[in-house]
Amino acid sequence: MGQITIYLPDEQARAIRKAARSRKRSVSEWAREQLAAGLSKEWPPDYRGILGALHDDSFVRPTQLEVGNDALREKL
Repeated sequence: MGQITIYLPDEQARAIRKAARSRKRSVSEWAREQLAAGLSKEWPPDYRGILGALHDDSFVRPTQLEVGNDALREKL
């Protein structure tokens, strides 16, 4: 397995240690998971589950303009 070394500001290093500890992972395991997720070209497994999950009556579709109200465009 490859190994890398990175230099971080102390504040970021503390935040990473705290995040790893909260997930009961070593810093290396946590970093490996975060890097793999960032490099993945796929959506997270639970992504589709959030679609339509927010129910809020204040989210309304704005009134659509009529095509006739559109500005004339220059022909190219």
